[in-house]
Amino acid sequence: MSSPYFIWPNVNPFRRAASLINAVPPAGNIGQVADGAGGLGIARQWVRDARKNHLGIFDISNPLMLQPFELRLLARREPLYRWVIDLSDPNTMTLLRPEEYYVIPNPEDRLFVPEAYVPLFRGRGWQ
Repeated sequence: MSSPYFIWPNVNPFRRAASLINAVPPAGNIGQVADGAGGLGIARQWVRDARKNHLGIFDISNPLMLQPFELRLLARREPLYRWVIDLSDPNTMTLLRPEEYYVIPNPEDRLFVPEAYVPLFRGRGWQ
């Protein structure tokens, strides 16, 4: 079993860019970029289908209680350090603070952004 965990720029279509600045999606256009050709759309659909059919980590009798990254951070006693974008809002222009990731209920709708790259996103219009 696996749990979706998308980290920018480590997933398509972002890792194919020639440079990091070119890999930053413009604010308000994340849906088209993330779900476009070669993007995260198919992987996100697989997760939605697994949830609908109660498969894997979505098994009703034995659901996943903590995401692997949550357990890792708790065990290490580390603070959250990746900002997050809500892929369920294709027109969002907002970077959520690391501690707000939980407001995005479905893990396939979270695109995590390491803190070091936040200035690049701000330069492309993200708030």
